[in-house]
Amino acid sequence: MINWADINLIQKQKLNLQIKLNELINSGDKSVDEINELKAEILYLDKQIAKILGSNELKRVEELKNKKSSKDERNKKAYFALKDKYKKISKMKVATERMINLIEQMQNNDIKETEKIKVI
Repeated sequence: MINWADINLIQKQKLNLQIKLNELINSGDKSVDEINELKAEILYLDKQIAKILGSNELKRVEELKNKKSSKDERNKKAYFALKDKYKKISKMKVATERMINLIEQMQNNDIKETEKIKVI
């Protein structure tokens, strides 16, 4: 049986270390040794959590989080929305280029006709 109280305690310690690490990185007094020490402690706590839970349980918990937050569905919707928008943009780009080319051709024809008139 998994003791979730221990895991929650370790996660709380990890969060506190992450906060300290963030403060240390953003402060003016950056010490590489202290930063590396905090990173090592965080990694150690991650390994402790993985040891208590086991790899299969970690995968299951991560899948539950994804289902609850519906990350996959939102990512799919965002992907297809971007894909549709890109299709529309690319069509607009082609149409715009054609219009610009037509306008340039018309302007070139007008210039040639006005030049001919001036010469005659």
